[in-house]
Amino acid sequence: MRRLDWILGLTLGGCALLAGMHTAAADSIASEAVQYPPVALSGATPDQAAEIKRGEYLTKLSDCMACHTDHGSGKTGKPFAGGLAIKTPFGMIYSSNITPDRKTGIGDWTFKQFDDAVRYGESPRGYLFAAMPYNYYQVMSKAQVHAIWAYLHHVPAVEKKNKPLGISPPFSWRWLQFGWRFMFVKPTAGTFKNDPGHSRAWNRGRFIVQGPEHCGACHTPHNMLGGAEKRYFLGGSDITGFWAPNITGLTTKPHTIDTITRVFREGKGLGGGDLKGPMLDAIANSMRYMTPEDMHDVAVYIQSIRSEVPSGPRPVAMSDVDLARGQKTYQADCAACHSTGIGGAPRVGVASDWTALGKTPLFVLFENVWHGVSIMPAKGGCKDCSHDDVTSAIVYMLDQSKKGAARAQPASNPGSSALAADTVSLDVGQKIYQAHCSACHASGAAGAPRYGDARQWASRIKLGLDMLHQNALNGIGAMPPKGGCSNCSKDQIISAVDYIVAGSGGKAKVEQSLDTKQGG
Repeated sequence: MRRLDWILGLTLGGCALLAGMHTAAADSIASEAVQYPPVALSGATPDQAAEIKRGEYLTKLSDCMACHTDHGSGKTGKPFAGGLAIKTPFGMIYSSNITPDRKTGIGDWTFKQFDDAVRYGESPRGYLFAAMPYNYYQVMSKAQVHAIWAYLHHVPAVEKKNKPLGISPPFSWRWLQFGWRFMFVKPTAGTFKNDPGHSRAWNRGRFIVQGPEHCGACHTPHNMLGGAEKRYFLGGSDITGFWAPNITGLTTKPHTIDTITRVFREGKGLGGGDLKGPMLDAIANSMRYMTPEDMHDVAVYIQSIRSEVPSGPRPVAMSDVDLARGQKTYQADCAACHSTGIGGAPRVGVASDWTALGKTPLFVLFENVWHGVSIMPAKGGCKDCSHDDVTSAIVYMLDQSKKGAARAQPASNPGSSALAADTVSLDVGQKIYQAHCSACHASGAAGAPRYGDARQWASRIKLGLDMLHQNALNGIGAMPPKGGCSNCSKDQIISAVDYIVAGSGGKAKVEQSLDTKQGG
């Protein structure tokens, strides 16, 4: 069930911090994230040093960096010093300083106070808001929490005062959390035990998924009060405007273990597309640090999950699928990426790209397309597409990608032939943009700079219009030549670039260029 924004802010605030990141390779992900600080081990005994290293790994598994670092400061944010703002309709809540500073951090806390906060949601200030996923962390043992405690006491202390709650009464009254805790938190701290009916790998994966990685915080639907709908465990959920897809065995079983672990290593979705949003944040700060064994074990566990299917948008019946309609939708709205493989999109006509997807239930594929997943925007950027359009397009692409099927032709780019092919103008550019560019440049898909965002375009505009024209004509990064509009003329592409630049802070430069061309 889709939650109210304020409940999302309170219960899942740690899942959506770096939504603008778009790079996919592990090195690129690392370059975008605040780096973990050096650990001071001088004076520690061998046993103490070993515990600190265990704590460092558990801290990374638990994704503590995500909330307890002010990522708004970029890579200069102080690790674990808090100050991250989580916006709600009732005001702001801010993450706390958990460095060992004695004045403003946890340097004066006892271990019991720390353990109470991590596993029971009770700090010296009172009940914690559920943005702190203590109901997942209680899966950890006291010894494991002590290792995290030991690690955090050996990171650099940062004197930074915690910001007061920016929420007005009665929502700021921490004692009100008692009711929520009574309904949705079952005290189980220290009771996690391996299931002898399953393998070591499965049990380790269950511990990571249900505990420190708290995967259900995003991938499990929640009710209107913010409580997890456990019967739909990992069944997919909307999270602050991003779709956290179904990751039960329905979607993961058709894929190899290596394909699943590639998600954690490289930020690639199961279908091959580059990830963005909250999941990429979790990978940058946490999942990429897992050992290969732990990545494997997580994959083993989630492949075994069988949950009820939550309600949501559904495809039309197969008897209502119209392949001709699907082809038209594909050519108009899907081919720019799926004929070229932009951003890792599975290529239509390449059977190997669709082997696992072809084994995935149609309703899951439809759900992901409808909401948007990885870098693909909702409905593939086709705002006006109906359930019939989307279902028919999916079935058409699956049909075209069976072994032996003829390769689907690239988009016919309807409309470009009806426009002036040898004239550079903003009117032509607007039409080309709307038909062929907006799917990426309106949403930022595949890392495309957003139309109208002068900040994103400032450095690009400095390169000059000639360079931008050439980049668009020849292709750059994830963008194919002519942005996938194979039938567009050179002047039509130049017009589209000029239109985007003019609307993104470069109007004077474009007008000057057009005046020069008209004068010549």
